[in-house]
Amino acid sequence: MKLTNHIFEKKFIKNYNLEINPHIAVAVSGGPDSMALVHLISFFSKKINAKIIALVVNHNLRTESKNEVNWVSNKLESMNINYKILNVSKKKLIKRNMEEARNNRYKKLLSYCKKYKILHLCIAHHYDDIIETYLLRKLSGSNFYGLRSMQNITVKDNICILRPLLDFNKTQIVNYNL
Repeated sequence: MKLTNHIFEKKFIKNYNLEINPHIAVAVSGGPDSMALVHLISFFSKKINAKIIALVVNHNLRTESKNEVNWVSNKLESMNINYKILNVSKKKLIKRNMEEARNNRYKKLLSYCKKYKILHLCIAHHYDDIIETYLLRKLSGSNFYGLRSMQNITVKDNICILRPLLDFNKTQIVNYNL
């Protein structure tokens, strides 16, 4: 199945119940997955009268981090999408590993959503991420519950984390961006 604005809209309406005139946050890293997601949500938001904001997390882990965040900001501006840069404090950088970065990212994203009463946070996980997560958990010896796949909706701190790209693989997402 090809990823199009129309197909995305149909799947989004089928999978998610939003309030009238919702406020939606979209986590944007600048990669092809999150850029496709923010574009799809931006297109769809006009039809449902939603307010969206792109949240860009600067992990401050590498010297290139600031340049990457600036690049993403410029792209979002060119798409007329409101955004907010969330900076991870250097004090929070202890282990400097992927798990710490993920934890810091989710803390920043959820904290922003709570502060501004945004009920929905969209994340660009896709089908290939389901497979990768399953394999990594299987190799690390997870039990039955640990092997459960990613869900379309997860509620954390009263924020609905939505994953509207789970039905699409990386190739479909990259082709959407072309």
